[in-house]
Amino acid sequence: MHLISILSSIAALASLQPILAQTTPTSYYETTYSAKYSDSGASVDILTCGAQLAAEGYTTIGSIGSNIAGFVNVTSPNSSLCGECFVLEYAGAFLNIIVVDTASDGFVTTQAAYDNWIGSLAGQKPIPPSVDARVLSGPSNC
Repeated sequence: MHLISILSSIAALASLQPILAQTTPTSYYETTYSAKYSDSGASVDILTCGAQLAAEGYTTIGSIGSNIAGFVNVTSPNSSLCGECFVLEYAGAFLNIIVVDTASDGFVTTQAAYDNWIGSLAGQKPIPPSVDARVLSGPSNC
């Protein structure tokens, strides 16, 4: 009798899995761009994650790559989010970014990365100054 009760409980929990999966909230963050990242020759020292980047051998913003971003959840130079990758989605277009800095709200990337990402969408002229992007994955290592 005890075994039947356990099996019934397992079956009941299994039937709840699709319901629980549907109630998991999707993360959206306002995403924009900043001229701060435009100077590819600027030292990584101006970034919140600068010390970690320098320890990995990066010396300038340009040496990191073009899809860098600040993220609101980076709260200190020792943040575990420094150097992590995120995949953002907006209207079916995707952007992979590397977190290197903090932001006052959401994600802030380079203007070139933002323009290529949002400008690639049909009918996005003029390009909006910010979008609410959905986080598809992250953080993960690049």
